[in-house]
Amino acid sequence: MSNDLWRPVASIDAESDGGPIVSRMRTRRTIGVFTAAQVIMGLVDSKGQRLSDFVNDRTSSYIEVYDAEVQDLLTGEDARPPVSELTVRKEVTELVVPQDTASGLRPLVATRQLDVEVTTSFFRVRGHLHRRDTDPSNLAQLMSGFNRNFLPLTGATIEHLWRRDVRVSAGIVLVNAQHLTAWATISG
Repeated sequence: MSNDLWRPVASIDAESDGGPIVSRMRTRRTIGVFTAAQVIMGLVDSKGQRLSDFVNDRTSSYIEVYDAEVQDLLTGEDARPPVSELTVRKEVTELVVPQDTASGLRPLVATRQLDVEVTTSFFRVRGHLHRRDTDPSNLAQLMSGFNRNFLPLTGATIEHLWRRDVRVSAGIVLVNAQHLTAWATISG
């Protein structure tokens, strides 16, 4: 399993009759949501927010994924047929990976990049951590989810720790700080 994991979900024409779910979606983003055992590909309505702000919104404890395809990472089985709506708890989400190149991913504030390797129970991610001037200088405090639960890494490589054949590159990965087991700064 390689980058075929990142096959974009078919987009839905905003003018088509996509039903009540699609018609109420204002800002669609195609994403991959990684839990310990599954990757879920589909669309989210970020409600006009940048995706990082959307997943870091502490007023919601779940992510609704539309036209969702679920693939079991542990068995490597093919993705199941899409379901129209799937709700995923943020607390079990380890990684969120945007699949489109929407401008909503740009930082709205200046950031400094720090090359890091982070590990969860199931994934290793290497990339450039984006730190804001308002972030704590203590890396342990930042990585504990001090001011945001999902931390952005760009230019990232994702590896599944239990399956050597699952290794993909991503422009940006939002890593759930609550699932971090270890982290280290690395040489670029």
